[in-house]
Amino acid sequence: MLHGRLTFMHLAAADTIVGDNSRALLRLVSGIHATIACMAPFSKATVSVIMANGFVLGRSTIS
Repeated sequence: MLHGRLTFMHLAAADTIVGDNSRALLRLVSGIHATIACMAPFSKATVSVIMANGFVLGRSTIS
């Protein structure tokens, strides 16, 4: 059983970080974030993801 709290936030303007590599990395982090949230089916999980200009702002709480 997975216990703990995972929180990540990416607050970069679209003009600050550009390129396919940066976007691919953010998609990978988002995928890992969603996978960890799904690994706790018996736990309370909250997932929030907002796509803005190709960047991810997300938060997950697993307890």
